[in-house]
Amino acid sequence: DRAANADDKLFKVRPVLDNLTEKWKRSYNLGEQLSIDEAMLNWQGRVPFKVFMKNKPIKHGIKSYVLADAKTFYCWNISIYKRDKKTIKETVLNLLTPKCYGIWHSLYMDNFYNSVSLSEALLEKKIHTVGTLRCFRGEPLEIRKPSRMKTHEVVARDNGKVVVMAWKDKRIVKAITTKHDSSLCYIERRKRGGHGEVESIPKPCAIDDYNQNMSGVDQMDQMLAYYQCTRKSMKWTKKLFFYLTEICVHNAFILYKIKSVNATHNSYFKFIVCLVEELCSQQSDSSTRTATKYPRLNPSSRLLGGFDRHQLQPIPSSSTNPRPRRRCKLCAKSGIRKDVFYFCSNCDVALCPSPCYGLYHTKLHL
Repeated sequence: DRAANADDKLFKVRPVLDNLTEKWKRSYNLGEQLSIDEAMLNWQGRVPFKVFMKNKPIKHGIKSYVLADAKTFYCWNISIYKRDKKTIKETVLNLLTPKCYGIWHSLYMDNFYNSVSLSEALLEKKIHTVGTLRCFRGEPLEIRKPSRMKTHEVVARDNGKVVVMAWKDKRIVKAITTKHDSSLCYIERRKRGGHGEVESIPKPCAIDDYNQNMSGVDQMDQMLAYYQCTRKSMKWTKKLFFYLTEICVHNAFILYKIKSVNATHNSYFKFIVCLVEELCSQQSDSSTRTATKYPRLNPSSRLLGGFDRHQLQPIPSSSTNPRPRRRCKLCAKSGIRKDVFYFCSNCDVALCPSPCYGLYHTKLHL
């Protein structure tokens, strides 16, 4: 209802969105590692909260904030950006919800979200944060403008709760963490400009942990891009609905792999094919068939005689239409539009009482 949700720009899809997110949360228990990132739904039309993001593969569209499991890529919560005046801190806390407090999750975020004040607030709720850091987010001057640093050198500062650091590789990388200290670990990687040679370099444990667990939302976007069901539409609400449907299928596949001991459909493609086949194989009950759905092909039994079977009866009424009508089959073949109240109960074809009813059941070539 627009009057009841005058300030909500998502009022048309709000019931579906709230219902789905509640089921996502109820169906899955999050692991230790979580990641928050933006996801984009391609939309070129008019919508009051369309954004442009030059660093994303999809640059124009509807942006959403997604909380996903960093290991399984399960989408646990989503928040559609609608140009409201929420701070970054409020956005992160709304995604986490009180269900995530007090369990010591490790939350991985990029420099768009991270700040010293946010890390301290989440630490009070017993949630660790790990990620990269922008300038002027509460870091000391030694980290904001580090002096000349040598390659693989680390400069770190902490206030007893939050550790911020700057590490120089090809360029200076700034990080923030409440889970690690400034200790280093050695990783192996290919030499730049080499011929497959491998080198071992020192790297802060916090940055290495961030690189391994930050891609939860990106992995989800990659899986959704393989087999999309969204199509062009004049209404952004329809496209957003199908986007949420794709996330539902993605989450269902993850739950299937986790709960099935002997999973026969171990690929996303096979799972989707099986799901579509199951949905198509479900036949609706004849008692619930609407009066407007009738066979396109003529049944083979129409010329077998037996007018006790081919009875002309009124089209059944429904709760919304007490006197339904359908187009006469023979009149439509002649290019004449004639809506009638009667149909053959055996052939399920709408016909005029005269002469179409007799011709339909006696003439071979219509």
